[in-house]
Amino acid sequence: MKQRPWFSFPFSFFVLLVAFVIFPLSAHAQSTAVHATHAEPFVVDCSSTNPPGQCLRYHGGPVMSGTVSVYIIYWLPSSFPSTVDPYYISLIDRYYSDVGGNQLYNLLSQYPGYTGTPGSATFASSDSWVDTAAYPFSCSQPPCTLSQSDIEGEVNHAIATNGWSAGGWTNYFVVYTDPGVQSSVGGCGYHNYIASSNDIIYGYIPYPDSQYLHNCLLKVENNLVSPNVCLSCDDAISWSAHEQFEAATDPLTYISSQGAWYAPNQTPEIGDECEGQWGNLMDNDQANQLWNNHYYIIQEMWSNNQGGCSQGE
Repeated sequence: MKQRPWFSFPFSFFVLLVAFVIFPLSAHAQSTAVHATHAEPFVVDCSSTNPPGQCLRYHGGPVMSGTVSVYIIYWLPSSFPSTVDPYYISLIDRYYSDVGGNQLYNLLSQYPGYTGTPGSATFASSDSWVDTAAYPFSCSQPPCTLSQSDIEGEVNHAIATNGWSAGGWTNYFVVYTDPGVQSSVGGCGYHNYIASSNDIIYGYIPYPDSQYLHNCLLKVENNLVSPNVCLSCDDAISWSAHEQFEAATDPLTYISSQGAWYAPNQTPEIGDECEGQWGNLMDNDQANQLWNNHYYIIQEMWSNNQGGCSQGE
């Protein structure tokens, strides 16, 4: 691992001050919170990685340690023209009930941080909430876009309304919306944090479908696959895993100064490294994971231990 240069305190302070003025924080990782910095105590062997640049390295930030509690927010206004099928909700809930402690989630134990080591994830039916309140006026008809502040406001609203435990490295909040709604951040989902004295880690997954977000639909060897006979459901589950695993191993994001595990290239986090990689298939080539007798099709995640993308360990 390349050693970080050492500078005297006055010069370091000057460099940090200039950098803050010249390079404002991005929309993906807005924060004014101050976090402790940590040297890299977790040295990894990247000799088996091909190419070596994909190996995840620890950059001193926190990770989501121990058993993480997942809280699901379905923001589905009663007045919105397009709606989510109840089956979609049931499968998303089932995924979060199944994911903790399986072979894929076990990959995360190789990525510790100064806050501890990722262990498992848990979800209870009481930790799911359907909010039927309207979106902002600018998003009254599909297709429309919610700002990052809209989504973060919904997370805070859900925490306050339900009395959920707020923030910390063992709580993860994830927002789902109707067909035709996406985030100004773009893409098929993202994770971020709301900066406070007890940072709130959250994710957002838009509804993927052929009309609005067809580029997000699962394609395995040029075939659309759906082990649960609901392409949008299975696709949303794969993106949910992508963002959940990245939130666990890099909760304050590589874009901020407090990133944890990522590789020094253009697709840096554990899910980005393996996007579109599925590994060995089962269930008539419709699935690649079997948890609690439930089939899923979920992208692989990067494993430093295995030196590549993996279906679990």
